[in-house]
Amino acid sequence: MSLESTGQLVNRFSDRLRANSYLTQGRLINVLSLLVGLLLWEFASDALGGIILAPPSDVLSRFIELTTSMALPNAIMGSMYALLVGYVLAIVTATPLGFALAQSKYVRWAVNPYIDAIYTTPVIAYLPLVVVWFGLDFEARVFFVFIFCFFEILISVFEGVKTTREEYMSVAKSFDAPWLMTQRKVIFPAALPFIFSGYRLGIGRAVRGVIVAELFLRIVNIGSLLQSAGAKLSTSQQLAVIIAVALMGVVLQRIVLGMSKQIAPWYYEQGSRSG
Repeated sequence: MSLESTGQLVNRFSDRLRANSYLTQGRLINVLSLLVGLLLWEFASDALGGIILAPPSDVLSRFIELTTSMALPNAIMGSMYALLVGYVLAIVTATPLGFALAQSKYVRWAVNPYIDAIYTTPVIAYLPLVVVWFGLDFEARVFFVFIFCFFEILISVFEGVKTTREEYMSVAKSFDAPWLMTQRKVIFPAALPFIFSGYRLGIGRAVRGVIVAELFLRIVNIGSLLQSAGAKLSTSQQLAVIIAVALMGVVLQRIVLGMSKQIAPWYYEQGSRSG
């Protein structure tokens, strides 16, 4: 084995050790942060009273009851269906539109006024129109999810395509690369980290959208559990459902992050080396 090969192996091993060290430190800080948060929660519950803020033990007990009775899993599955449909629709419309906006000033001139107007309007203001257009059921919930996450995805895709490095484009032009090849081989790979950042932001917004829809339209699924808990002044159930929603959002974001690491591994390897 040559000295150069030995040096490369040593560098890879040291990079792996450094990455594992960062990972261990991060997990330790995560655990300590959660423990401190639980202690503060317990103290706040004692100070405010269980009616205002249920203690962690009551919330955990209620969470287990809702899970074993299948009320919580069934509610999550019902919410997830509308969430995924709206989210996928947002992806398949916002991604190509983001590419078009970033590469054509004519598309920007034509579309930007509508995007600015819709984006700056509070989503809840569309509620009366949504009821007229889609009713109170599944289609309305899908629309709310779509409108909640569409713009985060669109803006991220736009920024990713717009900030493609000029030297990449110059190389493609120097080889007379066709337009479609330039899109597939140059612009799309360069924009992938931005695109998946938008997808991660979008899935978080999609979770919010489906909860808003289920609380303000027909009260079903997770919205029904939250509404019934509010009617009974049960803060333990409210917090249990909120924690379940938070966990659902974290899991969905982790899934999108895992997909991005599989599709664009070079970006994350570069980030870990620079860190």
